[in-house]
Amino acid sequence: MNQKDLKSIADKLKDRPFPGKRVFLWIGSIDRLRNILPSDIVKTIRISDILPLLESDDKKLQRMIKRSIDSMLQQIRYELKGQQILLVEDAVLLARYSLEIAGFFDWYVGDRTMVIFSIPDLDGAEKVANEYNIKFNKNALLDYFKSHLDSENIIWEGVE
Repeated sequence: MNQKDLKSIADKLKDRPFPGKRVFLWIGSIDRLRNILPSDIVKTIRISDILPLLESDDKKLQRMIKRSIDSMLQQIRYELKGQQILLVEDAVLLARYSLEIAGFFDWYVGDRTMVIFSIPDLDGAEKVANEYNIKFNKNALLDYFKSHLDSENIIWEGVE
């Protein structure tokens, strides 16, 4: 899949609901992604906004983030009025804490919705990781998303 295909799917969703569960990973500039999506149906969340600041135990933090994401997704779904694209920034943090993305399928994705996980190019992803004192391994990051998504659901900016 490429940028044109993603734009086509997003435009189709804007016009009407259609069957299927659509979850994608965007690797590239968030500004470029925003430019190809219909802005009036995009809701953005940042994983970093729900990180508890005082917790240092990874297992506890993982559970806390999962509960926060599930609760947020349920609330967003409850308030949904029409079609929506959920843009998830800082998705590198999902990989860092080995969080399953099942909650996005369970609570959010449906005929009227889709999810796009966004990570900057790999250099940018490393920068985000460094901001949170996270050891960065680009292969582990890509393997994490490949274990959750089909390869055709991973879109690299610049690949036509």
